[in-house]
Amino acid sequence: MNAQNAEVEIGGLVSSISIEGLLNQRDSVINQLRQAIGILADANRFTEENSMFTGSEYRKFKWIIDGNRNRYDNSLLSHESLPEIMRRLDAALWGKLMHESGLMTFMDSKARSEFREKIDKCETPALTHENIAETFKALHASRDDMFDRGVIRCFKALSWDYKTNNPFRFGKRIIMSYLRTYGSLSHTKTADLDDLQRVFRVLDGLPEEDHRNGLSARLHHVASRGNEAGSHADVYVDVKWFKNGNGHLTFKRPDLVDKLNSIIAKHYPGALAAPRG
Repeated sequence: MNAQNAEVEIGGLVSSISIEGLLNQRDSVINQLRQAIGILADANRFTEENSMFTGSEYRKFKWIIDGNRNRYDNSLLSHESLPEIMRRLDAALWGKLMHESGLMTFMDSKARSEFREKIDKCETPALTHENIAETFKALHASRDDMFDRGVIRCFKALSWDYKTNNPFRFGKRIIMSYLRTYGSLSHTKTADLDDLQRVFRVLDGLPEEDHRNGLSARLHHVASRGNEAGSHADVYVDVKWFKNGNGHLTFKRPDLVDKLNSIIAKHYPGALAAPRG
């Protein structure tokens, strides 16, 4: 796939960030780093050829050029470490790309967590036209699987210690344990609610909501006021959280809840035997 075709295909998937501009910036940084490494290498050769330093003085100068080797395996500015710099640069740029493009909106919470982990560990592929296009295409191809997985994850995470949580289906209201922990709402739990919100919107014939401004963001905004207990009324669900950390979710659209239960039944045949609570 050539660069022009890749840009066209990517542009069909996301238009809120310039892929070409981002790649040009990446190349510019790498070229500048190569030049900086070359300049330092020339300076080092010049001091050696002209015997400018001896003994401890030379070691002090080498520390400036090579970095503190007692702390780092390689200087950040050496030919050996340039691939490592590029790896870290690419990971950071993947993070920027996925966030600013809004493509994480189409991921469920598990997929977002896995991708962020790759970024944190700098295990992302090189940032190229081809790799971006392949990543975006794979993401779109797996949207149906992630759609169902978001529902299943939230369903399986429910505590069955409360009578309102029916172990066979979603009911009118569910109770979520540990929605609030250590003085704030749990990002993991609210990410699960984002998954449900995304499914509700799609089932309602609406596009996915940008996860950067989704239900999770709204809940954390309300909770940031510092109250131990609070509530938020959203389009499809009312959410309340209490001092004991539990959250109560009341669904507003029984017709969409029935569709959620159909997804549960697809993965767990016979699960709809119990009546909706």
